[in-house]
Amino acid sequence: MRKIITILCFVILLSGCATTVRYGHAPNDYSPDVVELENIDTKKTGYAVVVGAEGDRQWGFLITAKPRITIRLDKPRNAFISFFSDGLSESIKVPAGTHDLVIHYEELSVGMTIQAKQVRLLADRTYLVNYREANRYITIWIEDTKTGEVVYGKKPAPEKIE
Repeated sequence: MRKIITILCFVILLSGCATTVRYGHAPNDYSPDVVELENIDTKKTGYAVVVGAEGDRQWGFLITAKPRITIRLDKPRNAFISFFSDGLSESIKVPAGTHDLVIHYEELSVGMTIQAKQVRLLADRTYLVNYREANRYITIWIEDTKTGEVVYGKKPAPEKIE
């Protein structure tokens, strides 16, 4: 009986290490933080919305969390405010144009931050910062939700189901 319980525990432990491929998806609802920039007339440029993807709830040993992406513009910030907040948001509304973005991915045991340089965002468009996780390797890209055009990174090809 003891051997059976030991084997069962070992199988359950290893099943958590199985190879899985997970994709992010757009959150059901969001309210973007508006980012105002000096010397930009948004009446002329308009706004673009950038939304971070979220994943399905993941379970770890005694904890649970949803993988998610948070974002912010990569611009000089007040050092005092930066000490208390990294300025990351689940969605932002920015003046249309070319921007540098800071993208942070976090999940139960993984966290990473990247800089997306020179991302061109068009007015009146919504962009999804999405991810794919496979074998603890994270791929991040930004795509226009209306056209599907990838404006940063490379969207991985879908897996073949056999």
